Amino acid sequence: MARKNFIREKRIYCGKEWLEVDIVPVTNMPEAGKGKTKESSQAQKNLNDKRSKRRFVQIANANFGEDDLHISATYNEEHLPMTLKEAEKNVHNYLDRVKRRMKRVTGQDLKYMLVTEYTPDEEDEDKAVRIHHHIIINGGLSRDDLELMWSTTRIN
Repeated sequence: MARKNFIREKRIYCGKEWLEVDIVPVTNMPEAGKGKTKESSQAQKNLNDKRSKRRFVQIANANFGEDDLHISATYNEEHLPMTLKEAEKNVHNYLDRVKRRMKRVTGQDLKYMLVTEYTPDEEDEDKAVRIHHHIIINGGLSRDDLELMWSTTRIN
């Protein structure tokens, strides 16, 4: 039985104020295979990366608004983490402090999205260079409180 070609409209609601609409041509496609047998091509990897970034933006638009904050958490030379694992531990400890304070001060639960960026060290794969974190967080605490809480991060 032959399938016909058609156009599909896909609506993506990202909260109350944001809507994305995709117009997707659907053509006759071969039946799906039994599983992945080879690594994705570079073009497919690029497309997957683009889609994951778009999905991140959609989730952020659906869950955060004007009263919410973006935090760029960086390290000074004294507290520079030696590994990516150490940096992840630091940022999660920070988010735990924010969570406790937000619950105590506002009665709200913490809602956040976190992205850690870094450059892999060319000499040592376990090390990372220029580690920093981008965090989108729901409002409720002052920017000064959030900055002070990050500045107390200690590496053990």
